[in-house]
Amino acid sequence: MTRAGAQRTRPCGADSSDGQERVGGVRTGETRAGSKSTPNAKPNSESELESHRTPTATVSLDLHVHTAESYDCDTPLVDVLERAADAGLDGICVTDHDAIEQSLAAATIAPEYGLFAIPGVEVSTRDGHVLALGVETRPEPGRPFSETVTEIRSQGAIAIVPHPFRRSRHGVPADVIEDCDGIEVHNAMCVTGVRNRQAARFAENRGFAGVAGSDAHTARLVGRAVTDVHLESAAVPDGDPTAIDRGRILEAIADGRTTVRGGLASPTSCVRKYAQNVSVKFRTGVRTGIGRLRTGNVE
Repeated sequence: MTRAGAQRTRPCGADSSDGQERVGGVRTGETRAGSKSTPNAKPNSESELESHRTPTATVSLDLHVHTAESYDCDTPLVDVLERAADAGLDGICVTDHDAIEQSLAAATIAPEYGLFAIPGVEVSTRDGHVLALGVETRPEPGRPFSETVTEIRSQGAIAIVPHPFRRSRHGVPADVIEDCDGIEVHNAMCVTGVRNRQAARFAENRGFAGVAGSDAHTARLVGRAVTDVHLESAAVPDGDPTAIDRGRILEAIADGRTTVRGGLASPTSCVRKYAQNVSVKFRTGVRTGIGRLRTGNVE
């Protein structure tokens, strides 16, 4: 079991070419205005550029992870946290389907693993799934997408659209996404990468922030896709990710101070997950049918 203080490896795809030093798991360095980390700053001269040079920290997160509280996953929370620490992540967001208990638990015990955890839920709206990052109370499933986004924001949280457009995975259609706080532009379970590229183009064209998430339903896939969130160093006391203020992370994500990286799950992993989903839906359908027969409620 990996606990706080244990040595951790770097996340997948990470290297030291960004000019940042690793401190307590968080990369620190200097970012000049106009870089990816500060997309809205546009200095007009070299002197202004120098005056805008800001010490920064980069926090690496997997923002889309499932545990056994999801109907289609049997991975214990501790396995998820252990894997996240071993993968070199600074934090995660557990986003179980329409359930929040394990995510709230993760936010409490993650520091024991040297991690920062954002509570969240993958909410089933009438129009498709949405990730509610930073909520303390589960948004009610089954409501229109726009109403769900409003409720999420009322909790001081942000609404991210995962695997958009994909009907087979309950993706929200493009014409429904009028307002949100970000788009999942890299989902590790999009095995061909085609949908990820479509999502990235959509986010860029519409001006939405882009994030990445593994959508892991097994521990070994945690960290397969990573969102690097770029903050001022002062937001990460002593380079300790467990001391980060949640609000500053959420604000940075919504502002688009992110970069994404990672790989894709193997076709075998995807087939296994879809087969499990079919099995769960079949068993649920059988139980529902038997229940209707017993009660006489058969259409």
